[in-house]
Amino acid sequence: MSKNTNLHAAKTAKNDEFYTRFDDINFEINLAEHGYRPFFKDKIVYCNCDDPEESNFWKFFKARFNGLKLKKLISSHYDQEGKSSYKLEYDGEKVTKTELEGNGDFRSPECVELLKESDIVVTNPPFSLFRDFIGLLMKYNKKFAIIGNMNAITYKEVFPLIKENKIWLGYSQPKIFIQPDGSEKKFGNILWYTNLDIPKRHEPMLLGWKFEKGLEMGIYQKYDNYDAYNVDKVCQIPRDYDGVLGVPITFLDKYCPEQFEILNANDYRTFDSVPKKSHGLIKDKEGYIRERESNLRSNLHQENCSRQELMDGTSTESASMQEYSWYYDMVSRPIIGGTKIYRRMFIKARKSGN
Repeated sequence: MSKNTNLHAAKTAKNDEFYTRFDDINFEINLAEHGYRPFFKDKIVYCNCDDPEESNFWKFFKARFNGLKLKKLISSHYDQEGKSSYKLEYDGEKVTKTELEGNGDFRSPECVELLKESDIVVTNPPFSLFRDFIGLLMKYNKKFAIIGNMNAITYKEVFPLIKENKIWLGYSQPKIFIQPDGSEKKFGNILWYTNLDIPKRHEPMLLGWKFEKGLEMGIYQKYDNYDAYNVDKVCQIPRDYDGVLGVPITFLDKYCPEQFEILNANDYRTFDSVPKKSHGLIKDKEGYIRERESNLRSNLHQENCSRQELMDGTSTESASMQEYSWYYDMVSRPIIGGTKIYRRMFIKARKSGN
C-alpha cells in the first residue's frame, strides 16, 4: 500500500488515531533556526487532540517546559467510547489530573473553555475533522502549529486563510506515524500548518528562469480560460515577469508574502462562462489531466525538482502516477490548447517596495 493510499484510507474510514513521533515534533518546534521557541515564552500550550499517556506532544512540551519557558501545559484526552475523560495540567513542578464531564472532544464546551484559556495549540488533529478544527482555532483567534495533510490547502475553509496570510506552512513534512498497537504507518503529503510568524515565510525564493527564454522553450503557456501563464514546477517560476502565473500548490512551501501575492483566480477569467470559484482556487471534482507524453517524460526527469513538484501537471493515467491517483480527487480547471491540466493557484510578483 502506498503512503498516500494510507492517508486516503484513514480519511475514508475516519481511523484517525495516529501518534506523531517525538523526534518529528522536536525537529519542527525546537530547532533554533526554525524560530518557534521565542513564541512560547510565558505561554499556555494546549494539546487538545491528545491522549496524554501516549501523546508525544505532551511528552515533548513537558520535557522542554523550562527550555521553552512555558507558563503551563494542558492536554485533554478524548475517549472514543463516549465515556467521561480527563485533562492533565503541568506547571513546571507537578502534574494535576482532573476528570472531565464529557468525553474530551475538542469541540465540547469544557474543551472550548480550555482552548480559550490557552495561548498556543500544538497537536495532530483528526484528518477527517481538520476543517472543524481549524475553524475553531480561527474563531477564538488562537496561535497554533498543527499537523494536517497537503490536500487541506484546497479546502474552501482553508485556502482563503492562506491567501489572506492568516495561516502558512511550517518547515518539515512528517512521514512516519505510530499506531495504537505500536506499529509504524508511512504517509505522504503531511505538513505543519501555523500562524506563528516563523522566519521561513520571510525568506524570498531564489529564481533563475527568464520569462522570454521560457516562452521560447515552451515552458510557459497561456491558459485558454484564464489570463495567466502556466508554470508546471515551482523551480521554473520566472524572475523577471510581473504578470499573473498559475503555479502548483507546492508553491506554498516556498511562499514569501513580501515577494509574491496570491490572487483570486476569478478576477482573471477570460470568459464569463468560466465557472467562478467560491474561494479563488482553481479546482473541481470533475477535472482531470491529460498531458502530452513528451511533457510527462520531461516532467519525470527534472532532477532539480522534488517528486511532488513533478507530479503537478502530469497525468494520473501514467503508470508511474497511479499510486498518487487519490490525490487528484479535486483537480484544476485551467485549460491549455483545449486540454485540462492540474489544479493551480494564481500568483503575481510584488513590485519592489510594496
